[in-house]
Amino acid sequence: MKGWWLGLLLAMSTCAIAADKHQEVRSQLEASTLLTGTIDIGPDGRVVAHAIDQVDRLPQAVVRLVDRLAKDWTFEPVRVDGRVVKARVKMSLRVGARSNEAGQTVVWLRNAFFGEELPGEEVASKKLSPPEYPGGAARAGVSATAYVVVKVGRDGRVEDSFIEQVNVRAVAKPSDMPLWREMFAKTTLRAASYWKFLPPTKGPEVDAPFWLVRVPVDYVMRGETPPAYGQWQAYVPGPVQRAPWLPDRAALAGGPDALPPGGVYSANAGLKLLTPLGGS
Repeated sequence: MKGWWLGLLLAMSTCAIAADKHQEVRSQLEASTLLTGTIDIGPDGRVVAHAIDQVDRLPQAVVRLVDRLAKDWTFEPVRVDGRVVKARVKMSLRVGARSNEAGQTVVWLRNAFFGEELPGEEVASKKLSPPEYPGGAARAGVSATAYVVVKVGRDGRVEDSFIEQVNVRAVAKPSDMPLWREMFAKTTLRAASYWKFLPPTKGPEVDAPFWLVRVPVDYVMRGETPPAYGQWQAYVPGPVQRAPWLPDRAALAGGPDALPPGGVYSANAGLKLLTPLGGS
């Protein structure tokens, strides 16, 4: 796919409005694409096989990168009823791209999530009213994705919420970027306080005093088209923060941006990767 570099450059240039005036933020600009697929884990935790969805829509350089890194991954073995078993789970991979000081484009695996939805065993959404679009951001044409983790009580209501990351699809003065992130964070938290969930009805977490759930919230401007599978989207990644009440077992090794928008994800779900995710 020779045109993927052009698509990548277009994504970067679209976000880089007034880039010459804001070079410090410009240097933080990244483009990324989200891949999905499956991965097979052996009883010893090593990768037996993996498959990426719709490889014909992806640059071969990206496919080769994932192939090269996946063979070295080792996970905590999967146990069912106390027995170590072979397992196949879904995976989503956030592949990033950025220009280095030499003007070359470096592509690397930014983050990943390996897990499987277990109907009845995990928290499900009941009422997720979308947040209002921040007025100031709408007037400025700024869009973003906010990643929120919520603490769900036994009645299905949100007891607490925390913004783990906000990725902004705009370039502005360095002093303005935290203001944009705070704007999206506040509207997300305000909406999350009214969300309702369905507690699990079976499985090991059914009697837990509370549950932890991650929800990516995508703010899309009117007329802005979400990227199709395999397309690149430019943004300035925000810092990753950890909720003070989040236990170690629910902490992310990297950022939450490998979670596809539109889903609800148990913070306790997912395989634990024991080896480094890998680089470029």
